Amino acid sequence: MDFILSVLRLVACYLLVVKNQAAWALILITNLFKILVLYKIGLPLLSISKLMTSCLSCVAWCFWHQEPQKWPKWANVAIDGYAYVSIVTLGFMSMLMVAGSSFVDKEVLIVACNLTGYLLAAFKQRFCWAAWVIYDLVLIDVFLQLGMILSAMVTMLYLPLALLGAYKWQLPKPDYQT
Repeated sequence: MDFILSVLRLVACYLLVVKNQAAWALILITNLFKILVLYKIGLPLLSISKLMTSCLSCVAWCFWHQEPQKWPKWANVAIDGYAYVSIVTLGFMSMLMVAGSSFVDKEVLIVACNLTGYLLAAFKQRFCWAAWVIYDLVLIDVFLQLGMILSAMVTMLYLPLALLGAYKWQLPKPDYQT
């Protein structure tokens, strides 16, 4: 079951890389199973965050057809501002965690990266891929600490997809409507 779930999540990630709206439906379906898996292995915060990202997936599914260039200028500025602040914050949290600070728990960082990645992806912001790279790196470490070698290896497969997504999601400058 976990293998099938992993394959479906990789397919969903690839569909997101190529900006296919069907990715959101597949993400929603796999999130429902992932919630149970994460709770079972002792990551309840991440399990709850998957429930929240399921809601974001529904929003993204509904609004995915709208191009950011057609949004009002204030919406683009707000989303861009959130993207920059969140990526800097996640980077800072990662540095604190690597430095051994007890201020940042790994599961909290994973949840923050997960929610940020989904929120930015729902609004077609390429910084979502940076959030997911941090997410994947920390999650790989957690899986290795739990002795879940296969899950860590599968999670490593997301890294090249995230880099490809960041490259493919280079958008032209928006032509703001007044």
